[in-house]
Amino acid sequence: MFEHVWEERTCSWIVAPPDRIPASGDLESAELIFVWGFLMDPRFIKKLLGGVIPFAPAFIRGYRRETFVEGGERGFRLIPEENGVVSGVVLIGPTAQEKDGLDRFEGVPEVMVKRTVEAHIGDLTRGAGIYMKA
Repeated sequence: MFEHVWEERTCSWIVAPPDRIPASGDLESAELIFVWGFLMDPRFIKKLLGGVIPFAPAFIRGYRRETFVEGGERGFRLIPEENGVVSGVVLIGPTAQEKDGLDRFEGVPEVMVKRTVEAHIGDLTRGAGIYMKA
């Protein structure tokens, strides 16, 4: 179901469907979206979008993840915290159609907005998109 690719230059693992393995260097050049809740689960992404987006383990600093229940639904939110760390994954090179599906799921721009954060992927640190509370 998945291929696991070791990216030696960045000391990171990439997980991808066999028909969508990122090219060498895509972690440095492709668009990245850092996700930290339900969107970390490839089964959830497949159900939501019809396929899996290549991804790699990552983390961000300056926040903590909080779980909450609202209206009987469980969710997650980020809370700014000076020494906080949130683990998640970066989605690597999502298509325009996939980004539209992610935006719809996140309720952009009414519920969530897109921002940029520094994501740490192995030894690589670079900007990645993120969904945050509007």
